[in-house]
Amino acid sequence: MHDHLSNAKRTKNDEYYTRRSDVDAELTHYTSSFEGKVVYCNCDDEGSAFMGYFVDNFHALGLQGLFCSGIAGGLFEYDGDKATVSKIDGDFRSSDSTAIMQQSNIVVTNPPYSLFRPFFTQLLENEKDFLILGNKNAVSCQVVFPAIKDGVVRLGYTAPDYFQTPSGTLANLTGLSRWFTTLPTPGKTYPTFTATISDGRDYQQFDLYPALNTDRTSEIPCDYDGLLGVPISALDKLDLGKFELVDLIARYAVIDHSYDTPCHQLTEINGKPRYSRMIIRKLNPQKWKEAAYRVKTIESQKSIETREF
Repeated sequence: MHDHLSNAKRTKNDEYYTRRSDVDAELTHYTSSFEGKVVYCNCDDEGSAFMGYFVDNFHALGLQGLFCSGIAGGLFEYDGDKATVSKIDGDFRSSDSTAIMQQSNIVVTNPPYSLFRPFFTQLLENEKDFLILGNKNAVSCQVVFPAIKDGVVRLGYTAPDYFQTPSGTLANLTGLSRWFTTLPTPGKTYPTFTATISDGRDYQQFDLYPALNTDRTSEIPCDYDGLLGVPISALDKLDLGKFELVDLIARYAVIDHSYDTPCHQLTEINGKPRYSRMIIRKLNPQKWKEAAYRVKTIESQKSIETREF
């Protein structure tokens, strides 16, 4: 029990409570994904914005059940008719919380940022669909990037800027938060890149990795078919039906370690390291069709699973 109290004290420093307006803005895009499902908000004590959203929209979404729990230890259960409240070990890693997660279909919550990696890993290991908030820099984690590269996980539609804190103040996290999800995200729009290699920009190659660096997403050249190193923030704007995620490099690579060099960082240019870079490559038009077909197949399968539950 003392361990859980220590965890609670530590995570207060990075607990940011999502506002109802931000929950509404994102979850409205996934209404068809919730039909017939049991949702578990396993980092949400009673009264959270997530709990409020699912209670208010329980019947409209066609939910089968709702569980909400958090570090305070209260378990809220709702079946669309009546609600019950009981006590459990509310740490998401506890046997109590894990058992509830395993009998649920979709996890929707905002875990403490410092615990995002073990939280994300638990969801993948249990093969759970999810829609969760995290720091955008989590993209570079060893467990997160491969899941994004493989098309298992994608970013959501919105990026909340402000969060409530345990002290009641409003925290400004503009540009730092992203939704991570396994649910289909149809209808997302992406910008068209117009920069070119021949327009005078200086595209430098990394010292130890065979890719050109771009410091800004807007500088991604539309006329280059080779490897490009782009900021992590570019993931919001990349249509992965037209671009391939190849790797992510920092001190070392996440996927392919053949270029790893002791005492150097793979993002170095003239000996000076850049911040982490995703390595991307433009797909040819035939690959666009194949990628679009793959996405359509995944989304169709999700729809079938929803109807057959």
